[in-house]
Amino acid sequence: TAEFTETVTLTVLPSSGLPGVPGAETVTGRIINDESLFSTAFDLVFLQDLSGSFSDDIATVRGLLPTLLTDINGVQPNTPIAVTSFIDKPIEPFGGSTDYAYRTDLSATTDAAAIFAAYDGFSADGGEDVPDSQLEALLQVARRDGELGLRPTARTVAVLFTDAGYHMAGDGAAAGITTPNNLDAVLDGTPASTGEDYPELAGLRDALLAADVLPVFAVTASEASTYEGLVNTLALGGGVVELSSDSSNIVDAISTGLSNLFLLEARLPDGSLATSGLTVDEDGGTASFEVRLSAPP
Repeated sequence: TAEFTETVTLTVLPSSGLPGVPGAETVTGRIINDESLFSTAFDLVFLQDLSGSFSDDIATVRGLLPTLLTDINGVQPNTPIAVTSFIDKPIEPFGGSTDYAYRTDLSATTDAAAIFAAYDGFSADGGEDVPDSQLEALLQVARRDGELGLRPTARTVAVLFTDAGYHMAGDGAAAGITTPNNLDAVLDGTPASTGEDYPELAGLRDALLAADVLPVFAVTASEASTYEGLVNTLALGGGVVELSSDSSNIVDAISTGLSNLFLLEARLPDGSLATSGLTVDEDGGTASFEVRLSAPP
């Protein structure tokens, strides 16, 4: 379990069809590992979409919570769970005055009754346009481990429930917000979050990686492909599951994500990011991985 960094060389063939890669390109990357990735302990954070469009789905989440908590504790007894929520920036055209980009509703606890009570108090309304502040909420989870009561020796699994796409960097211009997101724990501006744009993906990925956050997206069927694309871009492991009354797919996604012990990073000459998750064989003798390449827009 010693820390190590291994240099690898990747060759991208002309047939890859990647933008900005007209011919064969060779890139150098690193296989990065540290002891924290071997930890079997994890804390769970629920990120709940409370925009109006989720009003018909919040009952589904409430209904699956008892089974989900039982199944999670079957994987790891007494799992600490924090509850957070988001809608969108409280400024037109994104949201109304009572909306918010992120909120911590309950610090990590093993008290199931407290978790159920937090969800019983939720009401899904608000939000003006269809996308919401999912990325900003994820960033705050990565930056607020103390506020959330997360253990420094445990990994963080963030399960985000939503039925809508996400706002990204550049979208803030529609409300006259042109200051880039500085990727810290402060939601700049008055009202909060209106003084900076939504986070850009590269910075969000770095924050999630530094905080050892594994994202799992529980989404309605119509948004599955959107979040599969996001998971591939972030390349941190995790996964996308369809929101239903059965919690087993969420638990499976968490278990699979926690088994990914390595990350491969590389940069193409044009700045494109090549990343991958590696899974060690249970027998301990081999490791297999698939490299994912993404090009900037």
